[in-house]
Amino acid sequence: VLNRSAFQSDVEEKLLDEETKVLLLMIDVDTFKGYTDTYGHRAGDEYLIQVARAIQGALRGSDLACRMGGDEFAAALFFKRSCETSFMHVRAGQIYERIMNVLQKEEHFTGLSMGVVVAEKEGTTFKDLYEASDKALYNSKESGRGRMSVG
Repeated sequence: VLNRSAFQSDVEEKLLDEETKVLLLMIDVDTFKGYTDTYGHRAGDEYLIQVARAIQGALRGSDLACRMGGDEFAAALFFKRSCETSFMHVRAGQIYERIMNVLQKEEHFTGLSMGVVVAEKEGTTFKDLYEASDKALYNSKESGRGRMSVG
């Protein structure tokens, strides 16, 4: 997966493309501190690698994924401007389910929470998308974790 700087730069470029609609996913590993307290930091590092692989495996080749830091990841999906937002939300749900199905096979599984937002209007910045998807992620965590919320 990309680092945060490369991810942000690539997403910003797509936001300027008038033919592209961007869907941003913010993903957080639930109760990760408890995971590392129980299984150790080495196991935590290995789990983060598995999360990154699961995210990357759920995406198309043209989509992007990155580790934002700590136990947070992001993914950006790109669609034609004419694509319906409802379809994009369905696709986000499919990605969430696919990632969860992969991770549930891990010996020590902990869930994920996800926030989803679509850049609906021209002039939307990466910062706008990031803040909106982070807010949706926070809503997922406040609603009990282990779910996806749309912002």
